[in-house]
Amino acid sequence: IYDVSIGNITDTITPGSVVKGASMLVGFDTGAIKIGEVLYDECIKIKSTPKKCSVYKMGNINDINALAFSSNVYQFKTAIKVGGGVYKYNQSLKINEKAFDTYRDYFSRFGLGVNTGIELLNESRGYKGSNRDAGLLLDFAIGQYDTYTNIQLNQYISTLARDGKRYKMHLLKEVWEDDVLIEKIENEVLNEVDIPKKYIDRVKKGLCNAQVGSIY
Repeated sequence: IYDVSIGNITDTITPGSVVKGASMLVGFDTGAIKIGEVLYDECIKIKSTPKKCSVYKMGNINDINALAFSSNVYQFKTAIKVGGGVYKYNQSLKINEKAFDTYRDYFSRFGLGVNTGIELLNESRGYKGSNRDAGLLLDFAIGQYDTYTNIQLNQYISTLARDGKRYKMHLLKEVWEDDVLIEKIENEVLNEVDIPKKYIDRVKKGLCNAQVGSIY
């Protein structure tokens, strides 16, 4: 057994479906999708690339069930809309490359891809992919492109749980000496995510309905 606890702030991972809550919020807030919108879950096929699918074909599915059952395709189709693309089976897909910036901007508001504020100098921000092929935007939307640290994922889900308030991360809470309180670290809000609460509530509902074993 090796102590790699420092890896929580230095080691990065492709997180997978945990970021779908943030991806759904991108879709809502940009107007790409609406609350309750139904999309058809089927394998996506872009020319000269392998099929992109959910763990199984889910058919018509709304936003709540897309989160609850971890639909990849719902996020794929949302990302295509965010990028202004038009999808046709086994045809080339073109998207506005600025869609990558849009997703990363929203993700950063939740603490993904940015410093969390924790009192350690060697915190990693993660890896941001430089290739902007259309298919990679779809990968991004399901957490399979950029990388993040565990502490960033902690801050992201905490920000979502707190209705969009992103708090600075801390290791230290209080300093005592001979039963005397020397210093107390107060909570500090780094930013408030400017997204309507109805969208955040909708995403939280979908995540709370998640089925055991459905997140891949």
